[in-house]
Amino acid sequence: MFEMSRPHAAKRGLLALALGAAALVGVPASADATTIASDAEVTSDNVHADDEFGAVVAVDGDLMVVGAPHHSTQKGKAYIFARDEGGADAWGQVAELTPSRNNNLSNFGQAVAIDGDTVVFGAPREYGAGARTGEVFVFARNEGGADAWGEVTSLAASDAADNDFFGRSLALEGDTLVVGASGDDDNGSDSGAVYIFERDAGTWSETVKLAPDDTGLNDQFGKRVALEGDTLVVAADDDTANGENDGAVYIFGRNEGGLDFWGDVAKLSAPATASNPDFGDAVAIASDYLVVGADAAEGGVAESGAAYVYGRDEGGADNWGLVSTLVGSGGAAGDAFGRTVALSADALLVGAERADARGTDSGVVYLFEMNAGQWTESQKLALPALGDDDLFGSSVAIDADTFAVGATTIISEGSVYMFRLIADTGGDAGVDAGPDAGPDAGVDAGADIGVDTGPSADTGTPEDTGADVNSDIGVEADAGDDAGSQADAGGRVPEDDGEPEDEGCACSSVGSTPGSAAGIFVALVALIGVRRRLS
Repeated sequence: MFEMSRPHAAKRGLLALALGAAALVGVPASADATTIASDAEVTSDNVHADDEFGAVVAVDGDLMVVGAPHHSTQKGKAYIFARDEGGADAWGQVAELTPSRNNNLSNFGQAVAIDGDTVVFGAPREYGAGARTGEVFVFARNEGGADAWGEVTSLAASDAADNDFFGRSLALEGDTLVVGASGDDDNGSDSGAVYIFERDAGTWSETVKLAPDDTGLNDQFGKRVALEGDTLVVAADDDTANGENDGAVYIFGRNEGGLDFWGDVAKLSAPATASNPDFGDAVAIASDYLVVGADAAEGGVAESGAAYVYGRDEGGADNWGLVSTLVGSGGAAGDAFGRTVALSADALLVGAERADARGTDSGVVYLFEMNAGQWTESQKLALPALGDDDLFGSSVAIDADTFAVGATTIISEGSVYMFRLIADTGGDAGVDAGPDAGPDAGVDAGADIGVDTGPSADTGTPEDTGADVNSDIGVEADAGDDAGSQADAGGRVPEDDGEPEDEGCACSSVGSTPGSAAGIFVALVALIGVRRRLS
């Protein structure tokens, strides 16, 4: 990858305009539910080109965690930001973290998980017990001083072996931590495994290793994980049981088959209509709903991507049945819709980082709202300041009324965009119900934020889905390439291990998003800093 970036003077002008009033973002797919947002970039003073800042994000309450797994010869670095740090509604940096052991190419921060005062980071290529065995580092607030974020411990697999990539994915809820090791070889090379750790009196101990008998060569079980309560979801998007790269998702239950035993509940495969979809490229579980991203699925257009929603007890007691298939309006081949997903009570985000709304691979994020018991697309987010190769949507995270979107950008430092969803009561939203001349028309430049609910050339009719609340937050991003990866054409730096680069995340959140009968949301943005390198 070249050490370069494109000029951003024009973008900064757009940003100033956006913050002064508002800029319509994307194209609403429904006149009943629309969203606008301003354009802002969140970054750190210690971010450089190719760091992939924003490759993973997680939000929990007033905290946001950002991974930059390619920082400093891919040693990796992580950052913690807090709301109201440095001003009301501002997001200010409170910590910049590196682990006690940080070798070149370890990719610290490639996976992150946060719950309360505990933050966990994966370094899947760390040289621990051997070459690229992987390691996980646990940090806590007030460790080493008031409001300090200090390292508590590091974790490794009890049977660590070369190229296990322990820490490839993470999910954390309370005293339970799930760690994916997609390179484990128990059932064949790269068949994959998942380790479960429990915390007791402040000490983390490995309690379970999951490696189903039906996994096999190159399945990469554990590439994605999600945890909610007593339900664990594990993806193996290279599973070949039903065809090459079809993928599979496993569901496990705590106390299923015995006390503290994690037993099989279900195994989900891609619908028969899909063809090599990378089913399981992203997963998120929320109460009685599970969303599975498949960024290479048909999605109405060949390889545009899709997200499949499953419901608990759908089709029978304790059965996980397909509820609906979700696609984005205006989808095109190679958009990678479904590579990232995030859920809250009545808001669902789906990333399509390869969409071309503002330039080649500029990226799009779709916001879906719960409306009359159905999920409908309410906004297609494509910020005016985006350009070629920005990869907006390469990570997404949501918690209550706050959501974050990463844009790792191929030729610059990477950024995270922060938004807040506010339910509109119909008073001062500045709604413009007139016709729309284009995706950025209908903006009210006055004191109020204008929302255009008029028709748009980009409008589509997605299929609806269902989701609910979730309480764990865990996200992951993958560095490296192989010939079967959707990311291969994107110009990322390949790793020397042949691992696929999916830049995805499996993330989830706590809380609910305010709603309204009209379903109109206004997104406000808190800006911490704008930093782009000028060529």
